[in-house]
Amino acid sequence: MSSTRDAYHHGDLRSAIKEEAIKRLKIHGVQKLSLRSIAEQVGVSAPAIYHHYRNKHDLLIALAVDTLVRFRQEVAHHLSLTASPWPEPWRQFAFAYIRFALQEPELYELLFGRILWKEPGDDDFRRSARLVFREYGEQLNRLLPHIPDPLRLAQTSWATLHGLVRMHNDGLSFSKDDLYQISEYAVQSIASHL
Repeated sequence: MSSTRDAYHHGDLRSAIKEEAIKRLKIHGVQKLSLRSIAEQVGVSAPAIYHHYRNKHDLLIALAVDTLVRFRQEVAHHLSLTASPWPEPWRQFAFAYIRFALQEPELYELLFGRILWKEPGDDDFRRSARLVFREYGEQLNRLLPHIPDPLRLAQTSWATLHGLVRMHNDGLSFSKDDLYQISEYAVQSIASHL
């Protein structure tokens, strides 16, 4: 009996499904992810997976919620580093954001691409994702209490990073080195006008 089946019989099928889904997502992308193929790989019947996830969308939501936790740990916390003067915390946030998007393009796409945002969605995921952005804006406001419109700064700066990594990940433009250099330029340019 495989270790995966052992995990299932010990009540950990949900985790085994998510682990396999992430592996397949990274190799084949979201569009080719199928519950049936995950079931085969995990060593259970398709109905066993449907007991935990109603459909592919439900599984993707679960993966996205987990990935948001990781994104917050690896990226968002950089703005709370108060020992360094402005704009260093923001620079570290920008570099961490780009690093995450480059290292995990499929998971980044899952979080911030159209798949989960264009269709009627899961309120818990959307609330969690919006909370990450709200915290980003609050941290910028804390670092720059004098700025008149922290929301617009948060939107503009996040959109800049998102646009850069999407252009790279979609194959349109920019090398990895370019991304870091452009984000450094963006940080300096925006910081100099605040």
